[in-house]
Amino acid sequence: MQNSIVVLIDVEAALAESSLENNCYLIDNTRALGSKGEGSEAIVSAVVGVHNADGSPAAEAVLNWISYGISALPPTLPRSHNLRTHHGKHDMALITKLAATSSHEDVAALLADHQDEHGVFGSRRSTMPYLPVDPRTASGEFVSPDAVEYAAHVNPAIIGVRGEAVENAVIFPALYGSPDFYTEGWYWSATVDTNKVGRHSYILDVQILRPVRENGSVTWQPEVYSVTAHIDVTRTILVNGFSGLIEAGFLPLISPLANAPLPAMNGEI
Repeated sequence: MQNSIVVLIDVEAALAESSLENNCYLIDNTRALGSKGEGSEAIVSAVVGVHNADGSPAAEAVLNWISYGISALPPTLPRSHNLRTHHGKHDMALITKLAATSSHEDVAALLADHQDEHGVFGSRRSTMPYLPVDPRTASGEFVSPDAVEYAAHVNPAIIGVRGEAVENAVIFPALYGSPDFYTEGWYWSATVDTNKVGRHSYILDVQILRPVRENGSVTWQPEVYSVTAHIDVTRTILVNGFSGLIEAGFLPLISPLANAPLPAMNGEI
């Protein structure tokens, strides 16, 4: 059983208040199984342990965490996505200028000026390694790299899982590498000992980068904040979905009579 927990963080508010309290929202995929507190930091994720009749585990329960900034672009889009649509008017203006000139020198000069002003992707190249382009405001102005609004475009990173559930060997977390671009190569996951029924708490340590201007340049200082969440572990017995029985058995077979011709209706078969 795979439990996925998305950690949404309001980066600007968290940096302004130096806290994740009321600035962190957790959502999982097990609401139908009884999860509570969806969309809040007080989430209690339902973890159902499926066991055989003899008490042995029949399926492994796994928790997966991934964090996103609320202001950041969805991971399914390139981070230059908003700039490509925003600068459409600049491209149209360039086309108009190009159509009005026949001089090769003027064409080269127009293209060079356009690239100097807007760049290959319509923006300056970012000095922040996590961003391919510098973000802009809704009005089209560049966001200063030392502004908190700039930091909001950088997704926070979960750097550790700890707390009571880890100390009591209820969950066994580890950092895993993945080729999935949604996780940018890394994500935290944990197996669950579903024999330990009950509610257990755990702590996520989340790193957010704060832009700070020092000596004329911008540095990014990591700040780590914590959020406490819970899991509610329950047990259920594996049941044959065909027969409804706990014991293993043969799958029900269709009777040979089911293949017999249907009775004639209105003289037709």
